Amino acid sequence: MATQSRQLHFILFPLMAPGHMIPMIDIAKLLAQRNVIVSIITTPQNVNRFGSTIDRAVRAGLRIQRVEVRFPSVESGLPEGCENLDTLPSLDMASNLFIALNLLQKEVQIYGEISGRLSPIGLSTLKDELMSLSSDILILNS
Repeated sequence: MATQSRQLHFILFPLMAPGHMIPMIDIAKLLAQRNVIVSIITTPQNVNRFGSTIDRAVRAGLRIQRVEVRFPSVESGLPEGCENLDTLPSLDMASNLFIALNLLQKEVQIYGEISGRLSPIGLSTLKDELMSLSSDILILNS
C-alpha cells in the first residue's frame, strides 16, 4: 500500500510593502526548507519586483508557489499600478491600500478553501499583523 506524503501547506499573505514582503519571502524559504509547501499571495507589480527571489528559491528545489491575484487599485481609489506602499503617490493614500487589501480577502479565502481540500495534512494561513483579515485559517483534512 503506497503512503501519501503528508505535508503542511502554508499560505503567506504579506502586507504589500518592501519591509514586510522581504521578510515574508524569507519565512517562506525557511518553511520550504523544512519540507512544507508554501504559497505566497502576491500581485502583478509585486511579482515584477520580488518574483526573481522566489524563482531562485524554486530553482533551488524549494516548494514555493506564487499565487498572483489582480490588485483592486481602481476599486479602492488608487491609481492603476499602485500595488505597494512605496509606489503610492502620497502616504495620504495608505488607507486606500488597506481598502484594496481587504478587497483581496475573498480571493485569498477561496484559494485557502481550495488548497485546504487538496492538502494532504492541513493548511495554515500566515498574514501580516497589519492585515485585517478576519482570522487565520487552519483546515485539517480527515
